[in-house]
Amino acid sequence: MFKGLSPRARQKRLQRIVLGVLVVILSMGLIGSSIAWTGLGGALSDPQYPATLEERITQLEQQAKENPQDTNLLLSLASFYIRAGKQEQAIDTYQQALENEPDNVPARQNLALLYYTQAIWMLLSSSYKRP
Repeated sequence: MFKGLSPRARQKRLQRIVLGVLVVILSMGLIGSSIAWTGLGGALSDPQYPATLEERITQLEQQAKENPQDTNLLLSLASFYIRAGKQEQAIDTYQQALENEPDNVPARQNLALLYYTQAIWMLLSSSYKRP
């Protein structure tokens, strides 16, 4: 394979081979993780995984009762509340997360965004009321 090549050419060829092998390994890892995250790996067929939004909220609420200091869990619950249209519960949950971790930037940003969208909605709905 390397017969008749100068030392520099051998080194370049070896580097190309190593680079090719690394590219293949990393590509396989990325494809595998993509499959796992999209649910094709069987996570969505798991009977423990909730099928509906309300089931997921119920599951997260139970987990939050068991571990009220878990800020990431509270942020997930608040996010699902927003998806379900339960803005007041989302606000309460974000505030609880901020009580646990006052400097949590995602909680502050999401709460501010929620307040902002609620204010716009209230302004829009009051401006379209018929006399």
